[in-house]
Amino acid sequence: MSNKNNTSKNVEKEIAAIRKCRKIVDIIACEIACILIVLALDYFLFLKNYIGQSRLNTIIAISMAVLSIVIFVIRYIISKKSIDREHELTRKKNSPPKSIPVYTAPKKQTSNDEEEQTHEQTLKLMSPMQMVIRRFFRSKLSIIGLVMIVALFLFCWVGPLVYRVSPTEIDKSGKVEYTETYVEYTDENGEVHGFWQVIETNLTDNMLSAPSAKHPLGTDKTGKDVLARLMNGGKISLGISFMAVFIVTFLGIIFGGIAGYFGGAVDNIIMRICDILMCLPGFPILLIVGTIIDGLREGGMAMFDYQYKIYWLMGFLTLISWSGTARLVRGQILSLREQEYMVAA
Repeated sequence: MSNKNNTSKNVEKEIAAIRKCRKIVDIIACEIACILIVLALDYFLFLKNYIGQSRLNTIIAISMAVLSIVIFVIRYIISKKSIDREHELTRKKNSPPKSIPVYTAPKKQTSNDEEEQTHEQTLKLMSPMQMVIRRFFRSKLSIIGLVMIVALFLFCWVGPLVYRVSPTEIDKSGKVEYTETYVEYTDENGEVHGFWQVIETNLTDNMLSAPSAKHPLGTDKTGKDVLARLMNGGKISLGISFMAVFIVTFLGIIFGGIAGYFGGAVDNIIMRICDILMCLPGFPILLIVGTIIDGLREGGMAMFDYQYKIYWLMGFLTLISWSGTARLVRGQILSLREQEYMVAA
């Protein structure tokens, strides 16, 4: 019996180790792949404004993108093998021994009152929200994601209170740039000579400066602080994303609840609208809407000013993105309508 317990414990330890290793591999692979994709986009789209678009930059960007795909493939293979091994160990653990007889002790006779009292003592009632919270905090990946979101919010909202630099302020301290070029010329005797020519340029704005104590991440091509602009951009992005998710969820619950509750023609109309919205390609539609907003702004309409463009795009995105949530809510309501306690009511 002790050998069986030891084997079972060893199997459980191995399963726990496999799950832990799989989670670590997932986290590392996803982080590295995302970093490579971001770097590839930087090389291909943004860094060309500073170092010029060349064949080397394109090759580096494509290599990073291919490497990220390879990392995802390796991660999938490792996860597949670990899952297969975990299933094998689980079957080994749950399979009963063939040669060892199992002795079952007779149940102790207890009265109904004692059984109810014991059941009340051992049973702990939990609300659905408590079950969700308990399951959330048992997952290490969920806790890591929560820590990352909290860190982003602290960086974007608390950071400007500590790092008091305006994201729109241009550094006017200026700097001196030196450009070196090699010049060759031919003298009267036909001999070729050369010299280095150094051109000194005095700039009013401190553009593209290196990281320093004044600017921890340097400045951009307009002389603005990069760290302050990151905080300001992150604040706008997080605020808009959470607001968009809230509005999408609200609209999905409202329209999905109406479709599931009334049914019939109302359900058909709302579901056909959902089908149409789900067929629309989101990114091209946003590009078209952005171009229309730019045209209306150039036409003199103040309400479509550049600073409000992102809010108009967010509003349009929410109007075409609630169909998935509405389908889920409708399905849950239709399922609840068929339950016995609902039919009896």
